[in-house]
Parts: sequence; structure tokens; C-alpha cells
Amino acid sequence: MTVKYDTVLTAAEKIHVRILKILTCLLTVTLWGMPLLGMVGMYQVIRHGIRPAGIAVGIGFFLVYLVFFLILGWMCILCRRLRIAKRFLVWMLIWVPVLNYGLAIYVRGLARQEIDHTLYKISLDDVRVEQKICDTRYPLLLVHGVGFRDFHYFNYWGRIPRILKRNGARVYYGHQEAWGTVEDNGQILKDKIFEILKETGAEKVNIIAHSKGGLDSRYLISGLYMAPYVASLTTINTHPTAVPCWWTP
Repeated sequence: MTVKYDTVLTAAEKIHVRILKILTCLLTVTLWGMPLLGMVGMYQVIRHGIRPAGIAVGIGFFLVYLVFFLILGWMCILCRRLRIAKRFLVWMLIWVPVLNYGLAIYVRGLARQEIDHTLYKISLDDVRVEQKICDTRYPLLLVHGVGFRDFHYFNYWGRIPRILKRNGARVYYGHQEAWGTVEDNGQILKDKIFEILKETGAEKVNIIAHSKGGLDSRYLISGLYMAPYVASLTTINTHPTAVPCWWTP
């Protein structure tokens, strides 16, 4: 399931990049076309007055400007490098003639950066998959913080587990209680570790814990004497000097 999702996601990224490439090229054409048509139109009016040729150039300029406006609008929607504040500012100033020309150059630059970054990321991801850079000696156990659970369709860890699995890691979840005590959650984690060791045949696990999950894991290691079964403990936003309730001086 993860492999299929990654394939679909990569295909979507490639389609996004292609669309952005096409829009960037078209925007570049309009950025060159508008000044040229404008100068030709002014030359026709100054030299020959208002004649059919000048009117045709004026209509051409209007059509190119309309295409320019539409392309810039779509690029403001599709370009992910435009943050919310900048996107709002561009949408406010896109209606101002001449000023929107400068905005178009700015948005085109951001789009080119996004295209280069996305293509590099896709190629780098392919290399990482081949090398299995996350294929650790021991399985990974992810331990969430307070107030959350390890749901199947709403992942507490976001896209991190999917990326880890894609690059060769064996990922498991603690499934401890959202509001459970350190002692109770420590026991749940202990049972989970023995379950993982039995399933994988590994001797230990690597624990990655967030927030209160770090306290649960510390109690697991020192309070429940599970140090021989834990190869490493990595904590994220767990206070280094926090004192669990089971600790006594």
C-alpha cells in the first residue's frame, strides 16, 4: 500500500512540475511579447497614425496581456513557494498594470526554484530507495506524546513513517494510551517491544519518542529494566530535566 501511494505521489509531483514548466515558459513568452507589441504599436501610431495595422497590434497586445494575466493567476495558485502572506500580496497587486509585470518576474523565479528543487528531490528519493539508507539494524519504535493515539488513517507522525519505510526502515508504533500514566504506558511499551522482537527476530529496538513519550520511554528503560532490549532512545521535545513521578531521590 505504501509503495503504491509513493508511486502515485511521485507521479503527481511530476505532473505538477510539468504544468509549472509549461506555465513558466508561456509566462516568459508573454513577458517578452508585451513590450515588443507595445513598442510596435506605439511606432505604428506615431509614424502612421491610427490605422488597421496599429489596431491589429493593439488587439494583439490586449490578447497577450489577457493570457499573461491568466497565466500569472494560475501560477500564484500552483506555486507552493508562495507562502500565504506573499500569495495574498500578489493577489492584491496583480490587478495593477506595470506593477504586475514585476510580480510576474518574481513569481517566475520562485516557480523555477520549485521546479529545480522538486526534480532534484525526486531523483534523490530514487537513489535513497535503492540504497535503503534507513534500513537500520534494529526496528524503529515510534512513541507519541500526550493526548494522541496511533490511528491508522490519521498518523500522529505525519509523513515521517512513510518516508522511513520507503527507504528501508521497519517502523512500529507504541500504541500507548493518550492520557495514560508513565507507569501504565511504560508497561504497554514493554509488551509492544517483546511483540516486535518476536515478530522480527531482532534483539533490540530503536525508540524515537516525542514529548511525554520520552518520559514513558525513560521509565520503560530504567524503571522496567528494559535497557538490554533498547539499542537507542531519541527524544524530541522531551524536557531533559523532567522528573517522572516514579523517580525517588
